[in-house]
Amino acid sequence: MTQRLLNNNITKFIIGTICYITIAYKTEIKVYEPFSWLLYGFMIISILKINLYDRRNFKTSLTLSSIYSILLIVGKTVQDGLFYTDKSIWKVLFTPSKLISLILAFILVYVLLINILTFLDKHKMFEEKKSRKNKKWIFIGTFIIVLLSRIPFFLATYPGILTPDSISEMREIICTNCTLSNHHPLIHLLFMYIPYQIGITIFHDVNQAVALATFTQVVITSLLISYIITYLYKNNVKKAYIVLSLLFYTLLPIHGYYSVTLWKDIMFSYLMVILIIITCELYKKYFSNNNFTKKDLIIFILLSLLVVLFRNNAIYAYVLFAMVLVIVFRKQAKKIIISTMVVIVTYYIILYPMYNFMGVKRSSSAEYIAIPLQQIGRMAYKDVKFTEKEKALISKVIDVNILKEDYYPANVDSIKFDKRYNSKYFDNHKSDYLKLWFSLVLKHPSVATEAYLTSTVGYWYPGIRIWNAGRGVEKNKFGIKEQPKGNKTINNIILSSDDKQKDIYLLNMFLAPAFGFWILLALLFASMKKQKEKLVIFAPLLGIWITMMIASPVYGEYRYVYSLLLAIPVLGIVPSMETKNPRRNGNLLNIHNKLFAQMFKFLIVGGLAFVIDYLVLIICKEVFGITVLLSAAIAFTISVIFNYLLSIKWVFEVDQSKSKKRNFILFIVLSIVGLIITEIIMEIGCSYLNIYYLIVKIFATAVVMVFNFITRKIFLEKK
Repeated sequence: MTQRLLNNNITKFIIGTICYITIAYKTEIKVYEPFSWLLYGFMIISILKINLYDRRNFKTSLTLSSIYSILLIVGKTVQDGLFYTDKSIWKVLFTPSKLISLILAFILVYVLLINILTFLDKHKMFEEKKSRKNKKWIFIGTFIIVLLSRIPFFLATYPGILTPDSISEMREIICTNCTLSNHHPLIHLLFMYIPYQIGITIFHDVNQAVALATFTQVVITSLLISYIITYLYKNNVKKAYIVLSLLFYTLLPIHGYYSVTLWKDIMFSYLMVILIIITCELYKKYFSNNNFTKKDLIIFILLSLLVVLFRNNAIYAYVLFAMVLVIVFRKQAKKIIISTMVVIVTYYIILYPMYNFMGVKRSSSAEYIAIPLQQIGRMAYKDVKFTEKEKALISKVIDVNILKEDYYPANVDSIKFDKRYNSKYFDNHKSDYLKLWFSLVLKHPSVATEAYLTSTVGYWYPGIRIWNAGRGVEKNKFGIKEQPKGNKTINNIILSSDDKQKDIYLLNMFLAPAFGFWILLALLFASMKKQKEKLVIFAPLLGIWITMMIASPVYGEYRYVYSLLLAIPVLGIVPSMETKNPRRNGNLLNIHNKLFAQMFKFLIVGGLAFVIDYLVLIICKEVFGITVLLSAAIAFTISVIFNYLLSIKWVFEVDQSKSKKRNFILFIVLSIVGLIITEIIMEIGCSYLNIYYLIVKIFATAVVMVFNFITRKIFLEKK
């Protein structure tokens, strides 16, 4: 039925017309121009010839189209509403025009995706299995090509690109009496310190010493790209794909700029890609019924340590990665648990005992609570009515009026770097301030959600394009100055390459921080369509993206998610990756242990129901102006119905011999009992035991989840 409907010529004509209208509207093409007629004719002819229904890719295309179209419409609304003071983004979002835009975007994205995924299915990335020779020469040749492509950037920006962050790090390298800070990872300081000291010893000149540190980074990143290309070659990836990957690394200007920018994020991103390659090898070995060797695990541990040490918040992404590793490689879980624990324990030994011994100063907590600061900042910016008690506590950190002036939706720096910001008070009273923040979020969910979206929009909406790389050398007292070498004409071409890229639409997409995430998402879905366990290969990058969504200081800075772009050539082969004699591991949603699988599904459904409950509450209250109690009742009702429908369809094997009415009433009754249990636990914990309410709520949620799962399994599931 679906196939006949989608591949009907009338349906295709309508879809082609909708796609044309969408493109014409977004690009402001005049309908009376000859080019517009040609575009319309091309769209109709193309869509009439293509297959709009492919059984293998229909669900994946449908899911991704839904996600992408929602991100596009919500993202554009958030971008337009960054500086709204007198109206809510939510009121603008839930309008008929936005709904029409959502439908148009969905259709256009679906047409593109169904054909891209079908094309990828037909064209595998690997050639027939045969041992390729000359791997050494491929590595050497690639290294020379990449290095030559970086030399013009090195000469044009000599001694390197040094932003305020870079100068701050150089201060700790140059200043022998300065106290070290963990704001900059010590391993990266050491990475820069060694070539810098060699340069000072040989040249006795600070600029030449910095240039040697920059060139060292250029050489090492070129070697790592050579390793990536050689890995593709060794694994029989098609030569055309390898050539495209090499062009991707050598011709895209952002790679050239970043190779000469002295940031910790650059080396971290390259190490992340190598970690993904190592994970690919572990995956292939595990699903070819081979055990991990000591060599495999030692390499994995050493590389993991480098990754977590090169960025302060990488440990959180790594913990998530470790959990996925244990689930996917569960038949060798002991080895994985030991290996990942060695990494985590070593990291914390270095972070606390070793740093304390070395007298390393800890950076302010403001580095990690950017989003709470932005949420309270937006509340002040939008003149939310604070109580006197709330205002007094906020003002102990920074005065409410100053907070209103400092607030900038795209960046928390204007708040945390204000001289009047009392970081010392905040560090000593974190729990009080976070309690206040949490209560304000619950009290003003619409503004809090707005602030969250505006603080992260660049990481999920590709319409946000801000500066990606710095230029020149930040003013400093160390005598480091921009001293470009080589031909001026070539230097001008190099320095303007980033701007020229912006004028080419297809290349301009690469400048959006969210671009890497969109590609990651598409490749993840394409990979998991065949084998769910391939999630483990994407887990490190997903972890990095999630950390940005939790604690990003800027609404979309490329360097923080550069690893997502850098990994595209490696991730591109994952959907086609196959293993010999695949181990019968079951997929992640159909594990041998049926109870575990059911619990996993139950958690997903419960999480989705919570999100729906929260969003419906906001929409009813903020958009339609319904009272809080009635809004909460409507939200609870809708979320319970959603929970019920998904539970009987996906989680539990419901006894069909019992009436649907009986099952639904029983489900409602059990939900209400769960609510009563929550209230009782909250009352006892808060009023009688005097425990902080958030801790009590966590305990109550855990108890009620267990209650809900057991009772629904007993009363709803067939015996």
